[in-house]
Amino acid sequence: MSPVIDTIMRSSILLAVGLAALWLLRKQPAALRHWVLAAALAIAATQPVMKQIIPALPMPSMAWAPEAITPEPVVETSVAFRLAGQGSVATVAAAPDWSRVAFISWAAGAAISLSTLLFGALWLTWLGSRAIPAPDRWQAAEQLVRHQLGIPRAVRVLVTTHPALLVTWGAISPVILLPRDAPGWSDDRIRLVLAHEMAHLVRRDWMIQLFAEMARAINWFNPLFWLACARLRRESEYACDDIVLDLGIGGTSYASHLIDLARTFSVHGRTWLPAPSIARPSTLERRVRAMLNPQLNRRPVSMLRRAALAIALLALALPIAAASQAISTPQGTVSDPMGRPLADATLRLSAIDRDQVFEARSDANGNFQFSAVPAGDYMISVRSAGFSGSRHRMRLSGGAVTISLKAQVGTLQETISVVGGGNGGGKNGPRYVEESKVALTPPTCSATAAGQLTPPMKVRDVRPRYKQEWLSQRLEGNILLEARIGSDGSVRGVGVISPVNAELEDEAIAAVSDWRFSPTYLNCEPVEVQMFVTVSFKAEQ
Repeated sequence: MSPVIDTIMRSSILLAVGLAALWLLRKQPAALRHWVLAAALAIAATQPVMKQIIPALPMPSMAWAPEAITPEPVVETSVAFRLAGQGSVATVAAAPDWSRVAFISWAAGAAISLSTLLFGALWLTWLGSRAIPAPDRWQAAEQLVRHQLGIPRAVRVLVTTHPALLVTWGAISPVILLPRDAPGWSDDRIRLVLAHEMAHLVRRDWMIQLFAEMARAINWFNPLFWLACARLRRESEYACDDIVLDLGIGGTSYASHLIDLARTFSVHGRTWLPAPSIARPSTLERRVRAMLNPQLNRRPVSMLRRAALAIALLALALPIAAASQAISTPQGTVSDPMGRPLADATLRLSAIDRDQVFEARSDANGNFQFSAVPAGDYMISVRSAGFSGSRHRMRLSGGAVTISLKAQVGTLQETISVVGGGNGGGKNGPRYVEESKVALTPPTCSATAAGQLTPPMKVRDVRPRYKQEWLSQRLEGNILLEARIGSDGSVRGVGVISPVNAELEDEAIAAVSDWRFSPTYLNCEPVEVQMFVTVSFKAEQ
């Protein structure tokens, strides 16, 4: 499982637990339910951080072999042999980087969601800057309610030009924004509205809701964050209603005023803002039923109960984060194509969905071991002079993993440039042939030799021609050939990988087929080697 999906699952589990706790606490005060859900949201949003700082839980050992992996191995395009002055072989186009696509999609969604929050905050700031202080009746009621709720600092109460705006926002300098017809409200409505809005300030609902909305914006793809934020907003309204009723305001009168406000505001359409709203139509029916129910528990929640529930949620989150941080210690052996230990080889584990690489080296017996590799999906490869290892995808889920890998003899790569009119170009005569004068002798090694590779050397070089009749047609192209150097040094099975022109291809194949090399020795035994040749035909300028 990739770390990203793992984080999403852990956050979803914690949110699901928090939402389930709301049902279990349905007979408890709304303030307690709001606190539990806020704590669950905070812990779920910080799971990526918790994953990095919490020690991992040990996991059982397991064995792994490349042959057991379902996906086909991807051949690594490493160069084991490279002739001096020669270019590299052309590579095949890579598959789409889906992890990058996913990151761009997430970043775009998060940017849009955060921009919406920022726009709402700026709009409230702009409305507040153009608002005027509420009339004296409002200021007198503000002092009375603030004294009843124990708020030490004065709260600004402003009247805006908006017809249906009634919100409280701000942490350092809180402000209550009223609709334009608020100066004409009755004294009873003024008192209950101020009591409800100041209850949000006492509970710090604006700050809690803002952080929750930011977590939802970052995790916009997870529907549980959307559901949790909506429930958090609803529970905060329930809790403020309980505070209003506790001040002695009758439930029937309170419900009547809320219904009138909701009916008036609904005419102007719904306005979404990053701040609490007293008369949100979607929650009004449940709130009215709740405030008219005398059997509901409306008692304030002590700090001890809040701390106990937060600790309980944290105790649940820590094992989840630790279990997801399982650490693996892959170990095993690497051998040459003959099955003998390959010493001093570099083993590399590359994470598929993040920029993280782990390396280890094999000892004289071909043994290697990685240490402290986080769980996830990886590509493992072998690198050693003269050898090229296939890459295999593997999944680590914790504990010791046993791996058995086998490296292959590397490939030979060469590039030839044939220009019409020079170095034999434009001629129809025999091809240019160069024979090596160097005497080559087989290597000497013991019968138990392992990983000893003697690369091939070209002893007969035949250059392709650029024929005279091709100049008038200006035939050009890069032809990629694939062939094998036999155990005796002869070139076999020459084929075209990238077709360009039949005449140019025939000339390239004919020349390369006449090449000859010294044998390639692996542990003093001749072996075949794969070869790639790029022949570049160009017309004279």
